[in-house]
Amino acid sequence: MSKVERSRPSDDALRKELTEEEYHVTQEAGTERAFSG
Repeated sequence: MSKVERSRPSDDALRKELTEEEYHVTQEAGTERAFSG
């Protein structure tokens, strides 16, 4: 079985596609602390 190589979008491409909040959550682990609310 051969491995499939996947490319990751560049940081600039992600910033253009995602909102500021989406980018923060998906790329910078910007979520609230567990059990905090």
